[in-house]
Amino acid sequence: MRTEALLLAIIVLIISVAWSLQADAKDIIVDKSGGGDFTTISEAIANAVDGDRIIVRPGIYQENVLVDKNVSIEGENRETTVIEASSDGHTVKLYKLAHCTISNLTIQNAIGTGNDNIYLDECSNVTIRDCTIRNSASSDGISLYRCSYITITNCSILSNKQGNGIFFIFSSNCVVKNNNISGNLVGIFLQYQSCDNTISGNIIKENGYIGVRISASGTSTYNPSGNVITENIFTLNGQNAEDTTDGLNFWYNPETKQGNYWDDYQGKDANNDGVGDTPYQIPGGNNQDIYVLGFFQGGGASQNKKPIANAGGDYYGEVNKPVYLDASKSYDSDGYIVSYTWDFGDGTSGNGKKVSHTYAAPGDYIATLTVKDDDGAVDTDTAVVHIYETAVNQKPVPIITVKSHAHVGELIEFNASKSYDPDGSIINYVWKFGDGKVDHGKTVFHSYSTPGVYRVELVVVDNGGFSNSTNRNITIYSSSGGAGVKAHLSIEPNTAYVNSIIIFNATGSEGEIETYIWEFGDGKNLTTSSPVCNHTYSKPGTYFVNLTVVGPDGETDKVSEIVVIKENWKKDTPGFGIPLALLSFIIIIIMRRRT
Repeated sequence: MRTEALLLAIIVLIISVAWSLQADAKDIIVDKSGGGDFTTISEAIANAVDGDRIIVRPGIYQENVLVDKNVSIEGENRETTVIEASSDGHTVKLYKLAHCTISNLTIQNAIGTGNDNIYLDECSNVTIRDCTIRNSASSDGISLYRCSYITITNCSILSNKQGNGIFFIFSSNCVVKNNNISGNLVGIFLQYQSCDNTISGNIIKENGYIGVRISASGTSTYNPSGNVITENIFTLNGQNAEDTTDGLNFWYNPETKQGNYWDDYQGKDANNDGVGDTPYQIPGGNNQDIYVLGFFQGGGASQNKKPIANAGGDYYGEVNKPVYLDASKSYDSDGYIVSYTWDFGDGTSGNGKKVSHTYAAPGDYIATLTVKDDDGAVDTDTAVVHIYETAVNQKPVPIITVKSHAHVGELIEFNASKSYDPDGSIINYVWKFGDGKVDHGKTVFHSYSTPGVYRVELVVVDNGGFSNSTNRNITIYSSSGGAGVKAHLSIEPNTAYVNSIIIFNATGSEGEIETYIWEFGDGKNLTTSSPVCNHTYSKPGTYFVNLTVVGPDGETDKVSEIVVIKENWKKDTPGFGIPLALLSFIIIIIMRRRT
């Protein structure tokens, strides 16, 4: 009896010690110059435990940071404490966290295709505040994958010119509030079951393609819904908003009856109640902001609003050759513009909505546009004109990678990553799908609503302002399927790790089926007579798997499903190795004494 009591006391003591080791959180100082506990953030994380606070002193920390512990990382000075990617990869990656805060940092310059400045993978209860996130080379400022309860506040998310400021995929119940989201390709993009998020009080400005974009998925099951977009200021975006989900989201707060500020709103506030008299139409579907806040100043329809000048740009040209400047995106919301005046930055000037000018010497010039409206109000805007020595530019080479056929409603990947520029770099990709729809980006997704043969055009633009295009045909078949066959597909498991064996099962398909055509979404296809096959994926990602079944008379039917592949990840259990070894040793001694 005494032996058992002694054994129990030892076990309780060991567990208590181990728990205290885990629970005793501390501050860890990172100082690049050597005045702290560690000189890199990665070293600090490796030596931290859940609950620790990592304080980063000013400096440029060139490293790719993996945060896989529930710690907080705080910079001492947002402007001078910088994390910059040192190699191909996300600048900062947060992996499977349940509680974390990132604050007072500049996080920038992610390197490589698809790599973000901050990437959150299956995280919850994470706060990103008072940060500057900028200049991802070819992807997003912040990307959320299968996350929930993420708060992003008081941040500047800037100049991610080939990607999104913030990208949501399968992420819900998040808050994006009081941020400056400017100079990205798309300001905020929500896709694939990203639901019940709140986007409020942000300045969403000068994003090249769209300010806020909500995209319907191939099937209604995956459509984003319940998102509230309210009290944001939309100004000088290529297009302020797009929502193709048809009424599933709120472009206003239904409780406070507050909408958004839109710089292209053409309505009035005749009764001076601070709300526009007519709704603002959201392009892409049947969506409206019915409580437009507008850029009203209390005077209703009788007060003049100044025009908005837009000088376009940047512009590129060569010495002694004309450069064409375009102010056609300038507008006046309550009247019309009567004059456009240009100062070309080289001591000369001109007039007109669209003008040409020839520069005599190479250099970067600031062109200033001044517009005046019918009531005499004026506004100005500037654009940079880059002038180079005369040279023979080699055009960029566009290359389209896409399947040759698909079905109505199928989400199709259009990939231009093999495109290149022999003497520079490609800065813009424009897709024209042949059905009147247009998209931008190195890799985009699109689905067709009717069968037919469509000519897809890709236009690429290089850093010298030169463009080139190519096209390919894609055949779209009806999704109704043949009368005699019906495709059904199950995937087990539908969420797995890299190099895991995944079983694709079509035994539930109906009819007399002779052939099963499998498209796994990673560029690999398989044709079988068996309804069951397996496949492994070598890279993480979300893959769209297509199964086509073919009957004896050529009748077909098709079905699509999604499989999610995650990175392999292993985390050692901290703190318990030595206590458990000691416990085993004590038990062996006691058992020997009893025998």
